[in-house]
Amino acid sequence: MDILIIFAAVIIVYIYIMILYFYRRSQEKQKKKSELMLRAITYFRRENYDQAKYYFELAYNESVESEDIHIAAESLYYLAFILNKNGDTEMAREFLKESLDYYEYLDEKEEMQKARDLISKISS
Repeated sequence: MDILIIFAAVIIVYIYIMILYFYRRSQEKQKKKSELMLRAITYFRRENYDQAKYYFELAYNESVESEDIHIAAESLYYLAFILNKNGDTEMAREFLKESLDYYEYLDEKEEMQKARDLISKISS
């Protein structure tokens, strides 16, 4: 009986350690995505578009891996804005359409309107 209790305690501790490990790992990934977006937006506001593009691409790739649709949509929106500034309107339109699809999936009305406004601005 004592061996069964000890075995059960070891199993419970093992499960707790595994849960804690994966929880911390997910927190670290979320923190990394947030830091990437913060850097990207900082460079974007400073109008250093090359650095901003680099960090938005990293944030997008991280968000696709972890299926964080909101960050993916935001990254695509800003990437489209940067591409439009650099004269690549066709690729900017494609990024905006994908971003708009994500926003529609998330049902974020303001962001959907923001993406539509930029699409119409690029098209005209």
